Amino acid sequence: MIPWFYSMEEFTQFKNYKPKHRQKIIDDLKQKVHGQKQILDETCKAVRKHALGASRRIKRGDKHRATEEMMTVAFDLKNAEPVLSNYVNSLLLLRVYEIMHIDGYEDPSALPEAMSGIDYGLYSLSTEDELRTLLKQTTDPLAIIGVKIE
Repeated sequence: MIPWFYSMEEFTQFKNYKPKHRQKIIDDLKQKVHGQKQILDETCKAVRKHALGASRRIKRGDKHRATEEMMTVAFDLKNAEPVLSNYVNSLLLLRVYEIMHIDGYEDPSALPEAMSGIDYGLYSLSTEDELRTLLKQTTDPLAIIGVKIE
C-alpha cells in the first residue's frame, strides 16, 4: 500500500471508530462517488456529442466548423481532467475504507513488529548469497562424462 496514505490522521482515526460509524462514513463516501460518476458520465456524453459533430462536419467538407467542434472537444477534455481526478481519488479512498472496515483488518505498519517476533531457526533469510555460492561450487554433470557443450 502507499506509505503516505497510512500516515494521514483520518486513517488512524477511522480504525478506532465503531463499526456503525465506519459504515456511515463509507455510505456517505459512496454517495459522493456516485455523484462524481454521474458528473463524469455527463461530461463524457458532451465530449462524445461534440466529437461526433466534428466527424460529421469533416465528412461534409465543412472544415471550419469541424475545427471549432474539435476545439470544443479539446476544451471539454481539458475541463474533464479535474472531474476525473476527483472521481479516482474518491474511489480510491472508498476502497481503502472498505478494506479497513473488513473484520480482521490489521494496519500494514504493524507488520515489521509482527515479523520481529518470528524465530526463523534454521531458515535462512539470505538465500541469494548462499545460492550463488552453491552454484559456483557445482560441477557440470555433462563434463563428468566427457561431453562439452559450447
